[in-house]
Amino acid sequence: MKPHNSKVMKFKGEPMKRYILTIVALFSLIYNQVTWAVNFKQEIRPLSEMVLIYNSMRTDPISITKNMDSHDGRLYRDILKKGKILELPEITKIKEGVYQLIAGEDRVIFDEKNWNKRIIIVNAFAIALSKISNMNQLMETLGEVLSGKEKTVSFFEQIRDFFFTPAVAGVLDSTSWLTSNKALIGAGLLAALSVGYMIYKNNKDDKKSSSSTNSNLSVGPSTAGGGVAGKTFSISELGASQDHGFFAIEEFKGQLYAGSFGYGKKQMIYKVEPLAPVSPGFTVKESVCALRQFNGSLIANTESDGLIYKTTDGNNWQKVHDGGAPVGCALAVHKGYIYAASANPNENTKPSYIYRSKDGSSWEKVYDGGKKVEYIRELVSYGDHVYAFYVTDQNNTFMLKSTDGQTWDKSSTPARMFRGSVHKGLLYLTSAGAHAAGSSGIWKYDGSSFTQVHAVPGKSHVSNIIGAGNDLIAITTKQWKGQGGGASLLVSCGGDSNWVEKKVFDETESWGLAVSGGYVYVGTKQHGGGGKIYKAQGLCDGSSADAANPTGTATASDPNAKSCSDVEGFVWKMNKQGHLAVVMNKADNGCKAIVNGRNPDQCKNLDDGDGRPFCRHYTSPSSFQAPATVEVSCSGSVKYKVNIPDTGKRCSYYPGGWGD
Repeated sequence: MKPHNSKVMKFKGEPMKRYILTIVALFSLIYNQVTWAVNFKQEIRPLSEMVLIYNSMRTDPISITKNMDSHDGRLYRDILKKGKILELPEITKIKEGVYQLIAGEDRVIFDEKNWNKRIIIVNAFAIALSKISNMNQLMETLGEVLSGKEKTVSFFEQIRDFFFTPAVAGVLDSTSWLTSNKALIGAGLLAALSVGYMIYKNNKDDKKSSSSTNSNLSVGPSTAGGGVAGKTFSISELGASQDHGFFAIEEFKGQLYAGSFGYGKKQMIYKVEPLAPVSPGFTVKESVCALRQFNGSLIANTESDGLIYKTTDGNNWQKVHDGGAPVGCALAVHKGYIYAASANPNENTKPSYIYRSKDGSSWEKVYDGGKKVEYIRELVSYGDHVYAFYVTDQNNTFMLKSTDGQTWDKSSTPARMFRGSVHKGLLYLTSAGAHAAGSSGIWKYDGSSFTQVHAVPGKSHVSNIIGAGNDLIAITTKQWKGQGGGASLLVSCGGDSNWVEKKVFDETESWGLAVSGGYVYVGTKQHGGGGKIYKAQGLCDGSSADAANPTGTATASDPNAKSCSDVEGFVWKMNKQGHLAVVMNKADNGCKAIVNGRNPDQCKNLDDGDGRPFCRHYTSPSSFQAPATVEVSCSGSVKYKVNIPDTGKRCSYYPGGWGD
């Protein structure tokens, strides 16, 4: 960020949106830590509690304002509005007592020892919040951390003028901004602004930490990219259902909960570790088919009854809505609402519906399918849209898409999309061959087109998918209400093209899937009884190149490689999604761009009339070690190589933008 002469910075584009997202995320974290004290002497929240509170509100960040006074709440809502922030990044558990928050290309580490000392770590930099007592000291601390970069005062003036009104900004000019007689912005916000600034600076060449700390702090090794690597593969049974098995698994307030399937009117909600039914819980006719946390509550959508239930503690549930159709198997959080499907799978006299709620208690109908079969099995929030996927009684498959949650556009899909999960800027979907013209497999969707990344023959469903760090995990069902086992656990380490089968279960069906604390949890079902919860670790053992080193290994500049400015049509840049795009010459049509030995995730042609081939890597450009080498490979042979001296900057034959 360059110093700006104007009184107000003019921020544009995706980089600023990511920047504000970081500020808001860390603002929320530090709010939970210091509870808006006018100094740092209050008792701080335990780290596990902070993580729990933050994750419970991150999909509905406006909810945090309920615990603020009107002044602070107004400021926070203004930041959310200006940054167009609808969801905050998740804090994930690396190992016992250590958590991380991935923000753009960098990560923030929280570990219990440093947290209790009021220290947080951003990349290699440690910030001791307890030693910051006034504005001058904050500036001095930042000046040490950001040595050689833009002047901190210039930055703070820009942020002040961008976010706050003149009346509020006056507080920031004072060195007594923690005194109780001021209209306080609060220590949490100021500390979050300073951390947010560093998140999007290029710190890879900096060697020293903040002067407020004694030394650089290390938390030891972590799993690769926050995924499921770093341990020897093992899988264990946590226990069996009282009935047929499990359909859904969701984490809520630090505890995993599972929704059960069965016809015996037995308890339908379980705590996962140790596995046991909750009490008093509730019962329904067939299953708890979907679970989703929202706004401090856990919401359950159910099958056969089509009822929606809500809890704030995991044990005591209340019925909050009757969906009006028999199958409720989908929930999604989008733009401050939770959406629920109430579907009709086989009767052409009953409509299927989509409802939404701002509080999980009062629901409004936003879609009515009319008197025809539209078996809506999944709802997903992706980008600016909420999506619904369904199959008809004629085995035709469709997608509904809406920006406002009330007006829906309908289009066909290449398969029956069954479950979805957003990962690395893409929507990954599973497909089911059952009751559809397509086949079972795994797909990715970029907002305009579907691409199948893996076919799974011999299974009626690829029944769920989830991303973890750089890895993707999926589960399959052999046959609905079948016998003889055959459900399986699949993983692709370091991307979406390296799928392997890690486990074949004794049960025939698997439906529930969750990742928590570096472990993978799977819920299986067996018709007649015997479904279990499994816990797995070490799915990615680091043996594949992508799993061990997802962005390749940099070497010294290749003397035989060309400069990017010497190759006509060549461009190395970041696209709008924050991913690496390598554009090549028209003569390279059909070729692929391999970076530091890593194959691209997608190659196609520009559709803006130019027609040049390009390849995408679903990771940021600067995540590749510099200097990087691009090998343009055609029909298995390297046609030419290009040196990229600084992976965090545009390198091209033509001038142009970075995040375009």
